[in-house]
Amino acid sequence: MNLIDSAQESLRALARTFALNSDQPGLYRIVAFELHAKWVGLGPELRLLQLLVAAFEARQADIALPEGAEDLHAQHLIEGAAAWAGEEGGTLHDFCKARSTAFLLASSLASDRDDLRLSLLALLKLTTLIPIDK
Repeated sequence: MNLIDSAQESLRALARTFALNSDQPGLYRIVAFELHAKWVGLGPELRLLQLLVAAFEARQADIALPEGAEDLHAQHLIEGAAAWAGEEGGTLHDFCKARSTAFLLASSLASDRDDLRLSLLALLKLTTLIPIDK
């Protein structure tokens, strides 16, 4: 299994966890707290890959009323992924290699060592929007 497939599998599993436990509003904060150290420890390339996979998986979602910076970034990533998919029509693997607007935003978020919390929260927001099979 390659990195893209592994990221896709782990994000889908987390999306299922969020969906199946939607009655526990504190879960999101607990997951953010638990993942922060791991997120900071990842290199920017792996953070970039996670953001791209999440954006591609959530590309059909919409954040009607973005509430914070992470919502805005997630919405822009979704829009970039949806636009790329509409124009190129490629696979997840193609998307992760393309230099799209989503790539540029995700790269900026993934490389910003001063605010990795924001990129993690954007990733988690995207994850909550990934469609799942219950």
